[in-house]
Amino acid sequence: MSSHHDVTKSVPRRDVLPGTIVKHKGHAWRASANTNSGLYLATAVEKTRINVDYVEIYLNPFGNPLGI
Repeated sequence: MSSHHDVTKSVPRRDVLPGTIVKHKGHAWRASANTNSGLYLATAVEKTRINVDYVEIYLNPFGNPLGI
């Protein structure tokens, strides 16, 4: 069975807004802050900072970034 969160898009890290759901290490993370030093991501039990140029974000059925 396919999940409705299977659609992703690669975007520049600088364009990711707080609250956007990001695919990182094969899991869904919530973007909490986007600064010059990196993109801060969080799950219910873990927090991390990534410093890559492009990230994969999940899209809703309308093709917009999935967020909370």
